Amino acid sequence: DHMPPKMIELFKAYDIPDIDWLPFVKHNKEQAKQQSQQYFSIVPSTIVLPSSFYQIQDDNSDWNSYAIEYLHNRYIDWKSQPFYLADKHNKQWYGRIIVPVFHNNNLIYYFGRELTDKHKLKYKNADTSDSSVLFGYHNINHQSNEPIYICEGWFDAYPINGVAIFKNKLSENHIKWLNRSNRRKVVIPDQYGNGQQLAQQAISLGWDISFPFIDSDVSDVSTGISKYGLLWVLKSIRENTKTGFDAQLNIQIYCK
Repeated sequence: DHMPPKMIELFKAYDIPDIDWLPFVKHNKEQAKQQSQQYFSIVPSTIVLPSSFYQIQDDNSDWNSYAIEYLHNRYIDWKSQPFYLADKHNKQWYGRIIVPVFHNNNLIYYFGRELTDKHKLKYKNADTSDSSVLFGYHNINHQSNEPIYICEGWFDAYPINGVAIFKNKLSENHIKWLNRSNRRKVVIPDQYGNGQQLAQQAISLGWDISFPFIDSDVSDVSTGISKYGLLWVLKSIRENTKTGFDAQLNIQIYCK
């Protein structure tokens, strides 16, 4: 923090030489400047949505109904934040529910989840750098004694008030963001795919790992919620959090 003006007035009133206190003021200013530069170096860029996207409305049209039902099945209120669809002229995004991601109310990212499961590529992402992109900046800043849960996907992180990294590997900027929080970090890797890579990263950072599912039909938090419900999943996450060597042993069994 900068030295309060009244403190400086006090030093001058007692004729304390500038050389005795001015270096501390300069040091604090330089430290504040460095911290500001470090912060802005990890702030993601602002982007805009394509004009072909339109916000979901409860108007009983086919795609709106599909999208609202899809969110409901994943324990997400469609009114809790804006969600979008693409008009039929945008073939790449048509038939997907589009989820925007914000930082300080600025749009920084969006992705689309295919609604019919007819396409091989279920997810499509915005064409932008995602090295600093996270969902859940507000959860990083939130002061709490509870752990901060880190997942790969938005649909996993959103219902449990966690953080999503949108991939199976943490970038340097992701780590810098997450280390801004003093909360205990708990990674919940996907059972299938490359969840092991994220889990091994967590171990190397000294973070904990949760292994909440043993059911072969459940690959991640979102599918677990759809099958067992939110409260059961939260309980399982808490009860199956491992640390250190114990976590390392479980990675080989859990991440298939």
